[in-house]
Amino acid sequence: MAAEMFGLTNVKVTRNKAHDYTLTATQARTEGPYELHGVYDPTSGGLRMVEKTDGKVTTFFEFIPLGSDQYALQTRTERGIVNYKDGKVLSFVYTMLYYDGNEYNSESDSIYPSGSGANIEWAASKGEDEYSQYIKFDGKNFKINVQTFGERVKVEIPS
Repeated sequence: MAAEMFGLTNVKVTRNKAHDYTLTATQARTEGPYELHGVYDPTSGGLRMVEKTDGKVTTFFEFIPLGSDQYALQTRTERGIVNYKDGKVLSFVYTMLYYDGNEYNSESDSIYPSGSGANIEWAASKGEDEYSQYIKFDGKNFKINVQTFGERVKVEIPS
């Protein structure tokens, strides 16, 4: 019923194996195929969701605990590294690509299940000015560097 609220019909959920599920459906508007594949790795705690529309990946999401209170997240346009302990965000780096056709690939750029290669340099490998959004919190200050309507805004805000 919930999937139908999002314009899906003929919804079927399949348990492929432990911690691995696929939702398949038909898009009500286009009559095209829709698929959402979710997998969880109990060893690493990593989660990966891949959405396909008409057989093409339209979005993906990965969340991976890296150990030492550090976590990585990735979508087709975003990356982040967060240090989180005892209910508090200690620091983070978040970046978002421009919507110019450049995006992360759900297969070749995947960090699932171990988070291998994910670190602050991975999250911000292009440099601050090359993202539509670059936000960093070092535990004391926020650094915001975003492209707005025609101009780049850079601000540092003490916490």
